[in-house]
Amino acid sequence: MDDKWIPVTEPLPLEKRQLEGMKVDVLLSPYDVPEAVRGFIRKDHKVFLIEFKYISQEDTIERPQSEHVKLRVGRNSGRLYAIELDLQKFGANHVQLRLEVAEALKNVLTHLVKEPVSPMRATNYKMAKKVVENHEDCILQPI
Repeated sequence: MDDKWIPVTEPLPLEKRQLEGMKVDVLLSPYDVPEAVRGFIRKDHKVFLIEFKYISQEDTIERPQSEHVKLRVGRNSGRLYAIELDLQKFGANHVQLRLEVAEALKNVLTHLVKEPVSPMRATNYKMAKKVVENHEDCILQPI
């Protein structure tokens, strides 16, 4: 396992909201923004795992997303801590595998943003998607 974390350098995003007829900018909590991300293959289980590290850590629970995708979210916060992709689903060569995993990862994150596991963490899921998009080459390097 490559446990090298990739530092996340994205600035805290502003989210524009309408409150009682006024437009306001809401800053995402630094506790919801990953500090680092990593991707690696768990060879014993033939799983590609993408993990997110935050300022504070907590116990996680597993949430199946589909037959071949599992999410690990914070037990109390609902923050996204990991995405597990079952590599046995992909019966492709090395180059094709990387493309298929990248596509599956984008689909999982897009679905998570549209239908959040925890509606209160929708901005955390958007930030996780942005982090993965910005660091995709490094995250998928083990494949």
